[in-house]
Amino acid sequence: WESGRRRSRRRRKTAKAADNSMKRIESDSVFRLREAEPFYALETGEPSRCKNRRKGMERTQAGKDLVMAGYMALSASAALARLEHDCLAKRLPAELLRETESRGAQAVEAMSRIPAWLGRRAEREEPDLAWLALGEGGVLGGLWQMAVRWRTGFTVYQRELPVRQETIEICELLEINPYCLRSEGCFLIASGNGGRLCEGLREQGCPAAVIGRLEEGKDKRLLRGETSGCLNRPQEDEWDRFLRERSAVPGLLLERE
Repeated sequence: WESGRRRSRRRRKTAKAADNSMKRIESDSVFRLREAEPFYALETGEPSRCKNRRKGMERTQAGKDLVMAGYMALSASAALARLEHDCLAKRLPAELLRETESRGAQAVEAMSRIPAWLGRRAEREEPDLAWLALGEGGVLGGLWQMAVRWRTGFTVYQRELPVRQETIEICELLEINPYCLRSEGCFLIASGNGGRLCEGLREQGCPAAVIGRLEEGKDKRLLRGETSGCLNRPQEDEWDRFLRERSAVPGLLLERE
C-alpha cells in the first residue's frame, strides 16, 4: 500500500523523466523546437505574444489558407551572386548579378517590418492569424516545421511559390535545390482569408501568394501540375552543403554588405 503523497511523488518523477526524454528528442531534431517559443514562432524581431499560447498551439489551423510572404531563397541567392560572382558572370549578365545582390539586402530589410504589421492585424482583424518565419531549410524545411508546430497537414502547390527568375537561374547553374535553400525574410502565414491578406501584404510592399491550404491529419502533400507527392523530412540545408563542397569560408555565410 502506498500513501497518496508517495504516489504523487512517483507521478511527478515519471512526468519529469518523460519531459526530459522529449527534450532530448527535440535537441536531436533538425529544427530544435523549443517549448518556450511563442505560438507565432517568429525568428526575427520581437515575437508577438498570444494571450492563450498553450491553447493556441493546440488549436487546429485546418481549413485555413496558407500564404507565403516574400520571395523564396532571395537572400541566399543574393549571397551566392556575391560569393560566386566570377563563376556566374560567365553565364549570366553582370548587371543581373549586381541587381540580385542589392535586391536581396533590400528585401530582408523590408521584410523585417512585416512581423509588426502581422501582429497589428492579428490584434485588430484576425485573432487566429498565425505565422512562421523561414530560415534554415528553406521553404520545404519551413513547411515541415510548420506542420510539426501547428500539428496540421497541408496541401501546397509548388508553382504558386513566389520566386524570382534570377534565383532559379543561379541555383540551376550552381546545382542547388532552391526549395531547400535558406530563405531569411520570408514567412508562412495561416489565414482565414488568404486573398485579402495578400492584398494587405502587397500594400506594404511585400510580395505574397496563397500557396495552398492547411488540412486535418498529418499528410504533407506537394502538388506540381499533374504530379503529386508527400514531403519527407528535409535534411541538410542546401547552403551548408554548397559551402562544404566548395570548402568556402564559413564567415562568408549570408554576410551583409
